[in-house]
Amino acid sequence: MQTYVDFLVALRTDMKKQTKEIIVGGDFNSKSYLWGSEVEDARGEVLSEWLAEENLIILNQGGKPTFIRENSKSHIDITFCSKNIGKYMTNWKVLEVETLSCHQHIVYEVSEKSKNQSKSIKKENRGWIVNKD
Repeated sequence: MQTYVDFLVALRTDMKKQTKEIIVGGDFNSKSYLWGSEVEDARGEVLSEWLAEENLIILNQGGKPTFIRENSKSHIDITFCSKNIGKYMTNWKVLEVETLSCHQHIVYEVSEKSKNQSKSIKKENRGWIVNKD
């Protein structure tokens, strides 16, 4: 377990060096309810706590497994991001295509507008108002 914690410490160090928003995706080989697993393992607990401490957002959505090998399926591939860019992340999903790997393709979109921004509709006066009374 210490090797896994050391990996997260090194990842934190690398992330702190960045001056822009961060999106990270990869095989973290950990299971947690937070990203769709039906069980939680020790690595999942450690990673969940680490993500919370770092104020990072988990992007995984839906119930499709990210890893499939014969009769084994799991949710070990995780995508997360810094809070500010999280507002622009949409449509995270696992694709159902042949990958020639046990890991499934994952796609997501980074939009130009925050998903929290409401679209304002400008109403214009376009003609007569008819009173039916």
